[in-house]
Amino acid sequence: MKILIAGGSGLIGTALSKALVANGHQVVVLTRNPAGKKESAHISYAAWNPAQLEIDQQAVESADAIVNLAGANVAQRWTSAAKREIMDSRVNSTRTLVNALQNAPSKTLINASAIGIYPFGDEPSNEASPLGEGFLQDVVKAWEIEGQKAAEQHRVAFIRIGLVLSNDGGAMAKLLPVFKMGLGSAVGSGKQWQSWIHIDDLVNLFIRSIEDDAINGVINGVAPHPVTNQQFSKALAASLSKGFWAPKVPAFVLKLIFGEMSQVILRSQKVVSTVQDSFNFQCAYPTIDKALNELS
Repeated sequence: MKILIAGGSGLIGTALSKALVANGHQVVVLTRNPAGKKESAHISYAAWNPAQLEIDQQAVESADAIVNLAGANVAQRWTSAAKREIMDSRVNSTRTLVNALQNAPSKTLINASAIGIYPFGDEPSNEASPLGEGFLQDVVKAWEIEGQKAAEQHRVAFIRIGLVLSNDGGAMAKLLPVFKMGLGSAVGSGKQWQSWIHIDDLVNLFIRSIEDDAINGVINGVAPHPVTNQQFSKALAASLSKGFWAPKVPAFVLKLIFGEMSQVILRSQKVVSTVQDSFNFQCAYPTIDKALNELS
């Protein structure tokens, strides 16, 4: 298959591209500057500018499936300008792809989404649960609404991604240096739930969603066993053979640093998936100990 990827240079996109090539697929990565990219036998590049809703129409029409991972980093202080960028980058990228799909024969669109769409709280949420209210929830709702517009003509699936664990970036890139020094600790109360997934499992979930024509709608991209921040932090220290003695980082410190965005770190989201079970998808790293031991 030929797979067109938006957001192909990010953490997930890079890992997904490598895995798709290893599985025998052809990958085309959307970029604002394709002329400056070095192509290989299995990875090529096509032009787009989602801020202007511009895209290489031929690249869309020649692809068997499109994966949309594009969007500005949420893990930043939510200034007014940052909020606009977080929202617009997701809506415009999805709108650009959906507009191009209007004139294309039947395709598959696998659109990234986020578990941030669910309410904060300690009660478990699955794909059938009510949605939450707030800035992050509104961003994800708008993101999915835009992608859903393609569903009349094409197969569309949304993978609501949790905390991605990888040695190549993301949250682990910020945590590992501190924990390797033996200074790692929980944050806030430490009781807040975190729903996570190993990068390999997430990539395999995307590939399964691309290859299996029976899969559509919403899928939570999370491992089956959420953990509290205290449990996660203790497991990370243990995987590195480091002590876990440092006092918790007070909530007010994170609020000073991140402002409104600190709620993502300090509040619970206990998200699981029932849809993965419906098509017999199993994570290779279902527990936090197994995932972190593989990464350490």
